Amino acid sequence: MFPISSLSGLNAFILQWKSPHYIRRYQEKRLRYIVRYAYENSHFYRNKFRECGITPLDIHTLEDLRKIPTVTKAELRKNFPQVISKGFTEETCTTESTSGSTGERIKILHDDNALVRYGVNLLRGHMALGLKPYHKTAYVRYKPVNPNPLEKMGFFKFYHIFSDLAPGIIIKKLKEISPFTINCYPTVMYLLAKQILDEDVRFLSPHHIVTWSEKLTPRVRETVEEKFGCPVYDQYGAYEFHSVAFECQRKRMHINADTLIMEFLKNGEPVSPGERGEIVMTNLWNRAMPFIRYEIGDIGAFSDDICECGRGLPLIDELEGRIEDSCQTITGEVVLPSRVITLFYPYEEIDAFQVIQRKRDEVRIKVVRGDSYSQKIENEICEKFKSIFGEGSTIKMDYVKEIEKKEGKQRVVICEV
Repeated sequence: MFPISSLSGLNAFILQWKSPHYIRRYQEKRLRYIVRYAYENSHFYRNKFRECGITPLDIHTLEDLRKIPTVTKAELRKNFPQVISKGFTEETCTTESTSGSTGERIKILHDDNALVRYGVNLLRGHMALGLKPYHKTAYVRYKPVNPNPLEKMGFFKFYHIFSDLAPGIIIKKLKEISPFTINCYPTVMYLLAKQILDEDVRFLSPHHIVTWSEKLTPRVRETVEEKFGCPVYDQYGAYEFHSVAFECQRKRMHINADTLIMEFLKNGEPVSPGERGEIVMTNLWNRAMPFIRYEIGDIGAFSDDICECGRGLPLIDELEGRIEDSCQTITGEVVLPSRVITLFYPYEEIDAFQVIQRKRDEVRIKVVRGDSYSQKIENEICEKFKSIFGEGSTIKMDYVKEIEKKEGKQRVVICEV
């Protein structure tokens, strides 16, 4: 989880306490570097800059960043692998693929230096909530936790529990681990809160709970906090940037501004504090596959407040993100959105998808097919959905050229039952 191969990222622990002015100057220094690097090493960005009549010499400040057009997922997918910088390949980098849940699936390459920074950011966010090297952390998620080099030295022990297990089994495993921190999807945590017994809570008693991936609603936060007797904090992340922002103990969401630049735009122009806008981000560290003014697909608002915790990192005031629905099986059992979305993760042949349920016994799946899509993949997906929703359910596949978006965001799982 924390690929700390050098000490270069450790200044992040100091930077978070610097003034907003200092952090802004740091961002601009990193911006000048990454823009120049992308221009000199990425065929895609060099052409994009030339089409706009600009060079790295035109980019000095955060305001200058707006001279560069925004980049979409569709553009990056269309121009892969030309977007990759010289000297990097899929074999020499950590390669991931987005789920396609935002409307488009893209392949992402991260270099080692970027991974160091991501790991430190994640560690910084957890330590802000009181995590110490000797504490245990339980991750309830669909896939195993990445290897943690620090664990070999006896620090930051991580345990993984599959999120699609029955709530009773998850609770049993959590009791066996007795973690200091539980990291979990909000919808899964809500189900656990509804089913866990008071006796189990006394044995478990986590210091705090961290949620991510899905929107944390006030109702879910309140329910989980009341049942588990501990605070719930939220984190914001994305495959393209890993840890984007974290809540401190004051429950204010801090942007990892020493690793990325976050813009909030409406019709291409910056919004005022508190005003909702489409989020555009620039990765200041990933040289292998630069993300400069990248449309992430979320909506939010920023605050110009200074947090009482003392950190100079800027604040997200509101984060709407992508709001997904829970579905139902034929018998009325709840199917979490995370369980539906993760079914598509193995299929790079699918560029985008959307799941719609209007009746308990029928699920419609909109799919944007990639070049290598086949009938075999359709059959596999239908079988997986039937195994979840019931053998008597009808699974219908609709093939479309694109998934419609509303107000710049894409709902992936829609349930109207």
